[in-house]
Amino acid sequence: APPVFADPPPPAATPSSPPPPGRRPSPLAVGRLAPRFILQTLNPEAYGAVTFSTRRNVGPDAAEPKRALLLSFAASHCAPCRQELPEIAALAARFGGRGVATAVVVVDDEPAGVEAMRALLVDGLRFPGAVLKDAFSLVGRRYGAEVLPLNVVVDGEGRVAWFASGYAPEHLTAIEVALAELASPAAPSPEPAPSPER
Repeated sequence: APPVFADPPPPAATPSSPPPPGRRPSPLAVGRLAPRFILQTLNPEAYGAVTFSTRRNVGPDAAEPKRALLLSFAASHCAPCRQELPEIAALAARFGGRGVATAVVVVDDEPAGVEAMRALLVDGLRFPGAVLKDAFSLVGRRYGAEVLPLNVVVDGEGRVAWFASGYAPEHLTAIEVALAELASPAAPSPEPAPSPER
């Protein structure tokens, strides 16, 4: 199936237009391989591992292949990130059983910021996916996470299917559409049990 995206990539993502002054062009493009990474988890008990690897989840050599991966880059100083994260958690819960992995990449540099995000995501939201620590923003830079939140949907082959920077309610709808297209079909609702005759 062709990649799904509701909004065109941001202007910085197209090779024909220069990035805005002071910003680098985005390394992301729909159809391009997503940068691979391994990061430490901030919720190893809930996630079940001390590290998260894109290679484990998506790509032709994935050890535990998923149909899609949703990455959400966020930081404690980003009010729109904190506003959006409950919705990202809901999407993670909704699509987790349908072959979709979800990870929030915390790009805070300061330990207090990392702890604030851990408390919000792990203790508060009980985030159903991986919560990752990118303390030096190395992965964030590889993904071009200059404007937060940055959300990226990666298909099972490891290619970018959709991405957008900044907060907009329509981005959440677009993420849901992209995940629905890539995820395993939803299980049918069980038929209601017939009521016993009296």
